[in-house]
Amino acid sequence: MRNGSARGSSTPISKRNETMVLRFVTFATACLLCAATSVFAHARLTISDPAEGATLRASPPAVSLTFSEGLEPAFCHVTLAAASGEPVNVDREKVGGDRSTILSASIPKSLVPGRYMVRWNVLSTDGHKTSGTSKFTVAP
Repeated sequence: MRNGSARGSSTPISKRNETMVLRFVTFATACLLCAATSVFAHARLTISDPAEGATLRASPPAVSLTFSEGLEPAFCHVTLAAASGEPVNVDREKVGGDRSTILSASIPKSLVPGRYMVRWNVLSTDGHKTSGTSKFTVAP
């Protein structure tokens, strides 16, 4: 039994093999981290209409929020409030778009000049809840 072939003995790993193993482990770890990032991603707001911080010359007919992930319609809500905190009625909340990524609601009455805040709560199809706000101003 020569050169470490006996049970329980170890053969030193060559530097070249050690480098290859280290590269493989690094590559595999990077792949797993990238996969985990996409699997555990929450739906994030990508576009709001009216846009965040926008000043509009007229009342918008609706608010529309586009997200990075698909949404579960039964668990998605949008509200609108004046700067004073007074709620503004919105109608026909709906989720649509190619991948169910757009939450929208119509505004049945014209908004008076002032600042407004859109508040949203959504549940993405991967089961993660997210919420946030977007503000705009109506100033004819």
